[in-house]
Amino acid sequence: MKALVLVAMTLLSIGLAEAQEALDHWHLRNATPLTRVRFTGGLFIGLGSNGKIMTSPDGANWTARSSGTAATLRGVAFRTGLTSPNIVPPFVIVGSSGVLTSTNGTDWALGANLGDLNDVVWNGSKFVTVATRSSVSGGNSFTSSDGTNWMTGTFPLTGGQAGPPDGSQGAYYTGPVAAGGGWLITAGGTQFGWDILRSFDGLNWQYVGFSDQVATGIVYGNKTFTLVGWEGWPRVTTNSLATNWVSVVDTNNVVVLPPGGLPIMVGSDICFGNGTFLVARSYLTNGILTTTNGFAWKKRPALAGVSMESFAFGKGTFVGVGRSGTYQSDPVAPAVMVASRNSASNAMDLLISGEVGRAYRLQTSATLSAWSDSLSFTNTLPTMEFLDPVDPNAAQLFYRVVSP
Repeated sequence: MKALVLVAMTLLSIGLAEAQEALDHWHLRNATPLTRVRFTGGLFIGLGSNGKIMTSPDGANWTARSSGTAATLRGVAFRTGLTSPNIVPPFVIVGSSGVLTSTNGTDWALGANLGDLNDVVWNGSKFVTVATRSSVSGGNSFTSSDGTNWMTGTFPLTGGQAGPPDGSQGAYYTGPVAAGGGWLITAGGTQFGWDILRSFDGLNWQYVGFSDQVATGIVYGNKTFTLVGWEGWPRVTTNSLATNWVSVVDTNNVVVLPPGGLPIMVGSDICFGNGTFLVARSYLTNGILTTTNGFAWKKRPALAGVSMESFAFGKGTFVGVGRSGTYQSDPVAPAVMVASRNSASNAMDLLISGEVGRAYRLQTSATLSAWSDSLSFTNTLPTMEFLDPVDPNAAQLFYRVVSP
């Protein structure tokens, strides 16, 4: 059998080392307190209480925007694939009094009043937002293809451990929501232990696990969902159906406060960028947490003493927000590629983690001197997967990712 040599393995080690080093160096960019930040539609968008919105094209320069509301704003998403973005508003923000929409990410208008909303995501075909359901007439989730007209979804009343989600026994709070691998994942409950649910359309949901914590963040990266929260260990999916969730017990006491004891405090938000999961630790103010696979965690001293609420990745950098303002990391390495042999299809399984919205080219070479484009694509998710059939006549083949 002829050998298949991959430069992707070398690029992986270099990219991760540079990304980790960048996460040890942060710079204060703005002193406005914020509680959530996302990179979407080519912009960093920071949100906060009293209708606070800040935007930045690069993570360094920030501008306050008018929201027209005093609501607490909690989530933002961008609709991809639009041919007429000035006709259909591609940006959506959700918060305690419903929806805001925008055609450009800077000018915002009040939208549908769907009640108390806690997060929103675009899954490739629709916006999906999740809510605090306080009565039997409310919804647990809402979906929209245009950000204007919304359909209502409800959770099943049997099968979960966190109490009935219909509001009949007190408010059922549904927190973060994430999309990836063809699935939507959210978590919710009535008290301290929340259920994990999945859906393919945002309207019909199925219980798939018990988080045993108040979930604060869910993110998809490297073909897995990772969930973090308060008073419980991180949860990670181990199958493509997102039905099997593993509790990640950290034997190094990285995510435990106090050290070696209870309660288990992980953080207030999690993001994924360039092969790295990054957790904000909020009021704990004792640094940040990183992992490359959801299982092995590292506590980093950067930003110790600073209350960080949320992180996002874009434009080759990480951005964090909190009570002290907005911080930006040093520049991060280019896209990270993980390659493995898929024996079932006799192909190389390539996972490319880069910046959402950025154009990339996958190139191949037999000699490392002359490169040719194998594929051009734009990241619509933090991690893109491609299968490249193995050529039985090739003695060796190298891969690399470039942009543009």
